[in-house]
Amino acid sequence: KHKNPRHDYHQKLRNLSQDWVNKYLPHCLSKTLTISYGLLKSPKSPRSRYTPYSRQWLAVPFIGKDTPSRASEFAHPDIRIGLSCLAYLYSPSLPDMVFSKTLANLKRSLASEIGPPRERPSAIMYQNFIKRAGGTIRGETPG
Repeated sequence: KHKNPRHDYHQKLRNLSQDWVNKYLPHCLSKTLTISYGLLKSPKSPRSRYTPYSRQWLAVPFIGKDTPSRASEFAHPDIRIGLSCLAYLYSPSLPDMVFSKTLANLKRSLASEIGPPRERPSAIMYQNFIKRAGGTIRGETPG
């Protein structure tokens, strides 16, 4: 019997989704931000040159209120990703470095794409970002 590779892909995606909804998401939601986990305050602090890159941008375990553990990290990658998403979602403000890095990456992508500047995928992403934030884009006609 011939197997359909698309069917296999969709089956794996369904299994992953089911695991996320039934196992990982409840576990992540059971943790308390800034007590059980959180983000490091300043990724560019003087001590950060000794800090692994993954600890600078992903959620890390906390040992108490606003006190990150010195070296430990979450072992399961799905949990690290889920807690990082929640930490960025619930943080009072997105750290300036993350925002600056995101804009720099978007600008670099725009420069490498072809076509009219306003029609490039990066420009469209930027325009959507500005509109969702409630801003307006100069030179654009309302419509």
